[in-house]
Amino acid sequence: MFDPKPSQFNLAASASLLPNNLTVFNANDSTTTLFYIHKSAVWQTSITKGGKDEIHRQFCLLDGVSSVHQIKVVEAEDETVLVVAGDHYVQFYSLEGEQVAQHVCDEADSFFNGVDGGKGMIVAGCSTGDVFVFSPKDYTVQTKKTVSEAPITQLCVVKNNVVVADESGCICVVDADLNLLTKLIEGATDVPCLSMCASTSRLYCGFDNGMLHIYNVNDWTKMCAFSGHGRSIFALCSIKDNLISSVGLDSKAQVWHIGADKTAKDKIRISLVFTATIKDRMLVGVQPLADSSLMLACFDSYKVVKFVQKK
Repeated sequence: MFDPKPSQFNLAASASLLPNNLTVFNANDSTTTLFYIHKSAVWQTSITKGGKDEIHRQFCLLDGVSSVHQIKVVEAEDETVLVVAGDHYVQFYSLEGEQVAQHVCDEADSFFNGVDGGKGMIVAGCSTGDVFVFSPKDYTVQTKKTVSEAPITQLCVVKNNVVVADESGCICVVDADLNLLTKLIEGATDVPCLSMCASTSRLYCGFDNGMLHIYNVNDWTKMCAFSGHGRSIFALCSIKDNLISSVGLDSKAQVWHIGADKTAKDKIRISLVFTATIKDRMLVGVQPLADSSLMLACFDSYKVVKFVQKK
């Protein structure tokens, strides 16, 4: 599956203790560009093919008082942009570092958290419980609606719908106009979903207690739930439709094989096909690269770790 002996690359700054604190852009020239949050700044590290060269720079710096909560590379209408969610604002940057747009929330003490993009939409969640849908053409707000009673922790765009998780543990699904479709977790559990990813047929949710839930995105039924980590699951990524990776505060990076869909009486089979422990490091990010290898970000470390698939 993956070579158990990872390679390491340098970062310009250590990754802050935030869920999903790693986003990646894979260029056509085989250069991998990493973006990560360190305090009030977003940093960029570009690694050329083979890892021979590492280029670092401070991508953007806030005013020193504001905080960055989440970042994500998303496909906009005409270009790929980095979306930066923080205190009071959502900012949009070209990958060359030029700020192309900004939206500021009018609510006092509000912050944005949860960013994703899909066909014809870029979405961001807010501590007010609002979800904002931005146009990928000019980054203006197309739709805004309150969909949660608690601050939003994560968003995931799935087939032009938006899955919304909040701090109380509730998860709902809304359409592109932010109208409610269904509730995956209706009552408050006080165990929030900290990470989400989707494949063509499934939604994966990682929780603060180490549980991992899997939903069928065609009818939103829960396929299964199991304990994936001993502590919070801070990041998830889909490697391919039946293969996902999860990392967490228990220092473990794991790869799960998800079996074919079964009936309610015949549950799907979950297999742990790879596990690695990064000693004394809480893992805050995981992203698949163009060659299907995995890149991991560690809290309070100036290194990222790469696991390569065996041929």
